[in-house]
Amino acid sequence: MKFLSFKYNDKTSYGVKVKREDAVWDLTQVFADFAEGDFHPKTLLAGLQQNHTLDFQEQVRKAVVAAEDSGKAEDYKISFNDIEFLPPVTPPNNVIAFGRNYKDHANELNHEVEKLYVFTKAASSLTGDNATIPNHKDITDQLDYEGELGIVIGKSGEKIPKALALDYVYGYTIINDITDRKAQSEQDQAFLSKSLTGGCPMGPYIVTKDELPLPENVNIVTKVNNELDKMVTLAK
Repeated sequence: MKFLSFKYNDKTSYGVKVKREDAVWDLTQVFADFAEGDFHPKTLLAGLQQNHTLDFQEQVRKAVVAAEDSGKAEDYKISFNDIEFLPPVTPPNNVIAFGRNYKDHANELNHEVEKLYVFTKAASSLTGDNATIPNHKDITDQLDYEGELGIVIGKSGEKIPKALALDYVYGYTIINDITDRKAQSEQDQAFLSKSLTGGCPMGPYIVTKDELPLPENVNIVTKVNNELDKMVTLAK
């Protein structure tokens, strides 16, 4: 499944992409009319958090099938042309990121790749797919960008064995890691340089793990003002 959050007629909602259509099932409305019991999560994040005790995807499947069989399925679909994409989810805390995880990019920056480099980006820097981001020319002339795979964690844990790591992954998304390289070079930490307004475009979807079992085979394409800039195979 491909989940997304969006704004439509000045109201925020969330949904699941309609198969073979550039449209979304509005799950706020679908659940309101067809959910089993009192299952009415107000946001996609709330629905995913309930996945601990209830199979969120199964609840979505049942409700969407009921909407399809209702004879008024079109009432619950919204064209992508009519919505504004929002970040699929906004975490309650910061976005946790790992730097220098692509060998070619690390070589560009003359960095070693043997050591894990962890940093965070403020959740407030998140913005949706196709959103225009500020160029921040008033504070920097070194704005950089990096297309990255975003991993959506589905359950909590710690000290997880490597062999079980993927059991904790719910799905994947795309993130553009915007960085003020000027600020980054002047500071000992990356948070400020990585947390500019609009500095974390995300989405448009969260693709569930069952639809993308081998993300290392995926190409990530980065465009600047709709012009192709980079294409990276995750296996590299």
